[in-house]
Amino acid sequence: MQPWLIHNKPPKYHKKLGLIGIFLAGAVVFSALQVMPYQVVNEFLPDVLKYGFSFADLCALTGFSICVVVGVMKAKNIDVHARWLISTVFWILLPATARLVYFPLVNAYEGNPPPTYLQSVYICWILTTLIPLIFMMYLDHKKEKKVYRPYIFTLIGVSFYTLAIKPMGEWQWWIDICHNIIGKGM
Repeated sequence: MQPWLIHNKPPKYHKKLGLIGIFLAGAVVFSALQVMPYQVVNEFLPDVLKYGFSFADLCALTGFSICVVVGVMKAKNIDVHARWLISTVFWILLPATARLVYFPLVNAYEGNPPPTYLQSVYICWILTTLIPLIFMMYLDHKKEKKVYRPYIFTLIGVSFYTLAIKPMGEWQWWIDICHNIIGKGM
């Protein structure tokens, strides 16, 4: 909607919808932070998922927030502004698609699907983050002879939190943080 508005309507419409988008981004972060304590105390999730995904969710929310803030700050440079805001999608797309892919498999295979949840995450990471971001960087480089920082930041950040899920889910210091800060009061 926003790209169409900026090209076909006066800029004031793009700015108005952008303000609504900022409030929606805040609502996404706030609502995700409200759900995280329930994830930490969920007795049905294995520890690797419970604590690893808490780490991944915090990283995804942080990266998403950074992209929104920097995207708004770069509003004068349309190309950079657009790429920062496009990058927000990749921060939250992976956790959503991994759940969307895995949970139907759990039902179809009566609770024991062939791929593990982490394997589903890694497959979704390749399909929804690595391939599209590398392709978008390739297109930018081919057309403009440059690679934009938002894509590099997002590729490194999402790759980091994806690959850190398993170790973070096993490290006692992180488990203690989760119980003492995130899950406190549950």
